[in-house]
Amino acid sequence: MAGGGFLSSIITMAVDKLHSLASPSTPSSSSSPHNNIEQEMSKLTETMRRVQAKLADSEEDNHVKSHSEKLWLSELKEVAYDAEDLVEEYEYEVLRSKQLHGNNSGTHEGELANKAAEIRKRFDEITKEWKLLTLPKNAGERKRSPLTLVDNRETGSLVLESDVLGREEEKDMLVEWLLSEDDMTDNRVSVIAIIGMGGLGKTTLAQLVYNDPKVKSYFNPRGWVCVSENFNVVNLTEKILQSFTEEKGKGEVKIPETLDGLQRALEENLLGKKFLLILDDVWNEEFTLWNELRKPLVSAQVGKVIVTTRNQPVARIMGIRSPLDLNCLPFDVCWQLFKRVTLGGADQPHLEDLGRKIVDKCKGLPLAVKVLGGALRNKEDIDSWEDILENKKWELEETNKGVLPALKISYDCMPIQLKRCFQYLSLFPKHTRLHSEIIVRLWMSQGLLPLDEEIREQRTKAEIT
Repeated sequence: MAGGGFLSSIITMAVDKLHSLASPSTPSSSSSPHNNIEQEMSKLTETMRRVQAKLADSEEDNHVKSHSEKLWLSELKEVAYDAEDLVEEYEYEVLRSKQLHGNNSGTHEGELANKAAEIRKRFDEITKEWKLLTLPKNAGERKRSPLTLVDNRETGSLVLESDVLGREEEKDMLVEWLLSEDDMTDNRVSVIAIIGMGGLGKTTLAQLVYNDPKVKSYFNPRGWVCVSENFNVVNLTEKILQSFTEEKGKGEVKIPETLDGLQRALEENLLGKKFLLILDDVWNEEFTLWNELRKPLVSAQVGKVIVTTRNQPVARIMGIRSPLDLNCLPFDVCWQLFKRVTLGGADQPHLEDLGRKIVDKCKGLPLAVKVLGGALRNKEDIDSWEDILENKKWELEETNKGVLPALKISYDCMPIQLKRCFQYLSLFPKHTRLHSEIIVRLWMSQGLLPLDEEIREQRTKAEIT
């Protein structure tokens, strides 16, 4: 329920500001403009708190169920924006008054009080409609554990082999194929595809092979490129060239700007060499694009390409040998992985039965095991484990595919504040790279992270001066 999440954050930020601006009661007359505005803002604060609580409850459901609820959210959002503007006006007047050492005529206070009363009335009218909604009833407050947010799909070649379990046979098969020249064709480039659903460990297997000591000593150069949906020949050729030449130093290799220049530079770089190229997460099903991309690769003495993909058509287009269909991991391997992630490999007899049932629901997908193991890491209370095991998301038909239920449940385990930050990142296109400092500032600008009162006051004073 992304709309509700952002709306809730707007209201939360406004309530926090009003709380920080609230002053102790004074003996002034209740009819004075100053006291009147404080009373109206106090009432508005309470109204907004009730609305925020209602949004938080419905946000637990994670999606809007009906068109009518979407309409109410839209109407509520308009009023929330007006309330946010009013709070900023009020904050400005309060800080301006402090700057003037309390010598404020109160000219605008009556106008602000009327605006607050009108907005509160609009809130009340809309929230009456919410009584008709059927909101989820939680039996009690669940324990939440913060999770590491999933970054974009960009991948790298590094791997900690000690963290990987259960892919020894597949790795040995691929290494043997890489070091063999029996299947080389006239164009001196051989391709194999690793196929499997999301979460099976295709990328991890490719990383293990890429970093094998025998492979590293046999191939020079080696390159790793994450492809994803956008199979742009110019961009990919540039990435491949950069990956192959990065060991020479940034200042020594000039990257051309045109496709012709890139292809000629790549062809020259590979001439007479033995190269290994990993193309991770490929979705392209157009042969002409792949044919254009592979043209400069045939100048090599030996060229081996490993492609990871979820799609059989990709393997048929790019591969010249039978693909490697990656299977799910055996239960025992998943259980050992789950224990390692969750409890550092230690035995916890009182949690073992629940843990085995959770692992069984992961259906042999290592990513699902890691995600849920991370959600329960160092949690030794039975309630937390039962919450995940009994989560209804396991039974939903539309999410009961591959790793999706585990990812959905791990998202549900996030505190609401983290959900809102996660939802905000969904506004950016896939593979957008943002510096952590910029992300934090963007979160703060949207009220997704609380501002320290002193910092907020300093900023407002700076705007006034």
